[in-house]
Amino acid sequence: MPYGAAALTNRLSREDPSKLSDELVQAFKAAYEKIQLPSKVNGTHVWACGGGFRGMGYYLLGKHPIQPYPIPLINGFTVSAGTFTQAVATQALATTQAEMPDMFRISKRRAAQVPAIALVIQALTAAIPNLTTIHFSQGTHSDVRTDIGGVREGVLFQMLPKDIRSQVPLLAAVAPYAPKSYDQLLSLAKNAMPSITPSIILTRILPALVALSYLHAHLPKEVASIAALHSMTIGRLAAAPGITHDIRATIALGLCARWGSEVADREEMARYEDLAGDLKFWGVYCGRVLAVLGAANPTGMIFEENLSFSVERGKEWTVAVRVSDRSVIMQSVVDSFGKRIKSCLGKDRWKGLKYEVRVEYPN
Repeated sequence: MPYGAAALTNRLSREDPSKLSDELVQAFKAAYEKIQLPSKVNGTHVWACGGGFRGMGYYLLGKHPIQPYPIPLINGFTVSAGTFTQAVATQALATTQAEMPDMFRISKRRAAQVPAIALVIQALTAAIPNLTTIHFSQGTHSDVRTDIGGVREGVLFQMLPKDIRSQVPLLAAVAPYAPKSYDQLLSLAKNAMPSITPSIILTRILPALVALSYLHAHLPKEVASIAALHSMTIGRLAAAPGITHDIRATIALGLCARWGSEVADREEMARYEDLAGDLKFWGVYCGRVLAVLGAANPTGMIFEENLSFSVERGKEWTVAVRVSDRSVIMQSVVDSFGKRIKSCLGKDRWKGLKYEVRVEYPN
């Protein structure tokens, strides 16, 4: 549809805004009916791309409750539809436009396009029922909660074989860094996950963390944690597509925990935790599990399985760690496993359920 920010700005200068708004609403309604979304969709998500939306995204990023916002990327940034519409409501439009030129990566040209973006958002909310979430991206999406580039990239993406296009962007991005015994390490780590583990952890975040768990092994101990925390924003994975900011924050916290969470700036760590939300604990827990596996298999290759996990459910969750390696280093890492988890959580609760860690040494 020919409703880019520049085109609409031009039309607004010479056409009746109310008639143009009616045109957009009808066009969006027709497109929505043609797409035929499943009736059981829990809320409607919209992926917004293009320079005008990108400018609004940076504005909302600058207004986010978490400040300084820890991830300076527009790709994967997510806001509620209500937050977006409030920023471009008639009564707030002038303030929004006036504040924009002083914000990061927003030019005067983009600020001038705010009325056009407001028109689009107002038309979308009128045309699409139950619009709940807006994701900012550089193009279309190939999987749930993803973004893959601009229009040019999208055209090239459609030319790729279907088996490549169907790959999960996050897992494709981390695959080059996977250790030799990736499959075995992932299987061992999954054995430490209880039945209440969210599916996004089991299918996306844990596999990604296992693949990245040796990425910072070459670094000195005092910098490994902070390098891991920043790996999703200024490291090798900063440009990886298809990762929303809560997932980036969760992976960053998990990698940081993999190397001991030794970060001097606790306020920065807290901002990542706030951004990860309910996934924070799971990212840290996965990182602790991988720290134990890393101590048992320091090269990323499993020559002999000398460690295993199991999870039991009685009056409380019990994570059992069975170790056959009685070296001083291994005992130190495993014995502190539960203690380290509790120190990160601040209490011995597993999402509201008590748990303990039991270490078993075979005779």
